[in-house]
Formats: sequence, structure tokens, C-alpha cells
Amino acid sequence: MLDREAAAVLPDGDAAPAGLTVELDRDQSRHALRVLRLSVGDHLQLLDGRGAVASATVAGEAGGRVACAVVSVQRVRPTVPRLTVCSAIPKGPRGDAMVNDLAQLGADMLVPMRTARSVVHPGGPKLERYRKQSAEAAKQCGRAWFMEVAALTRFEEALAGHDGAAVRLLADPEGAPTAALTSRLAGATSVVVLIGPEGGFTPAEAASAASAGFVPWRFAEHVLRVETACSAAVAVLRALA
Repeated sequence: MLDREAAAVLPDGDAAPAGLTVELDRDQSRHALRVLRLSVGDHLQLLDGRGAVASATVAGEAGGRVACAVVSVQRVRPTVPRLTVCSAIPKGPRGDAMVNDLAQLGADMLVPMRTARSVVHPGGPKLERYRKQSAEAAKQCGRAWFMEVAALTRFEEALAGHDGAAVRLLADPEGAPTAALTSRLAGATSVVVLIGPEGGFTPAEAASAASAGFVPWRFAEHVLRVETACSAAVAVLRALA
């Protein structure tokens, strides 16, 4: 089995066919040479973030870029159900930690959400950092499909944008327990869960979500921090899938 720590992202997101030699970008090359200390002939894993997993060997290095010879390529199907987390973003490094945990636990998409009580509204640079962190987390754990990070979305847009999801949930300490939702989750192809800010959703937001078909869901005994709630929700849903 390949060492998962020796994983790198396929250049430009292209799935490389067997027999091809590909160059890693400078950041990935630096990581391979200085952190992983790979040398010619060493094995590594290449990912494109969209299901292609390539077994490769280091073929050489020139100009600070590592060339890899692709030995074989496998296609990994996306996990079912597709799991989307629409969440308010917590302050400071807690947001970064949340992205990293969700990417490892198996969320397919994170939608940063602007709610009435949210205080962090990530813009372009922070979103790009989140996307990079998602790729790095996938690389570390050997995940074939990277978690997507959407643009900042208003609460109302999040409701309207996921009206086709098979199961729609809203995190609520007073909601239905997981056992009551098991039958609805069985065989679902897509699940969306809304996680509010530390102040919670307003009554108006909760009512709008209910009108849009979102079911209040209690998946923990106590009130959780935003990042903890996101991770717990994903862990529970993936365990039930």
C-alpha cells in the first residue's frame, strides 16, 4: 500500500493516464523534496481531486520541479450520499480547523453562510485559503475527491439553492433525534445540513428553513461550537450512510 503521506496533487487537476510523465508544481515539488525527502525511484500517490488516483514514481528533478512517472491510474467513485454543509464561519483559526476537519471527515461541499447573527464573512483570499486547506487535507488522508468550498452565500440563497436535496436538515438542539431520521437517510443520494452561528438561527430563519423543507435535527446532547457541530454532523451522517 502506498504511503499516504507521500501524496501530491496532479498538476492542473488533470487525470494522468498510465505511462505519462507529469511535473509537480513548485509548492508540491518543494514538499516532496524537502519535507517527504523523496528521491528518484521512490513511490508516491498523485490525486486530481475528482476521483483519479495515480500510482507513480519520482523520475527526476530539474529547476525545482519534480517529474513523476505514472505507473497506473484508478478511478474512485464519489461517496454517496453527497453531503453539503452550509455553515456560519467561526472566528480566527477555528475556521481553518473546521475546513481541515470537514475535508478529512468526508463533507463534499462547504458553503460559508451569511446569517443574521454571523460575524465572519470570508472573502476571496480567505476562501482560496480554505480551498487550499481542503486539498492539503485530502492529500494527507488520501481522499480521492476534494471537498469543494463555495463562495459566501446568504442564508436565503442557501435555502433556495438546495431545494432539490433528498434530505434537508437544520442543526437544532431542540430538533428530532438522529434515530427519528434514520429511515429518511437510508438510500438518500444527497444531504444538506445547515449549521448556525454561535448565537444560533433567528426564529425567522428557522421558520424559513422549515418552509423550505429543512427538518430540525438534534445530533448531540449539548450545544456545540460551530466547528464542533459541523464535524459532529458530518461524522454522524457518514456513519449512517
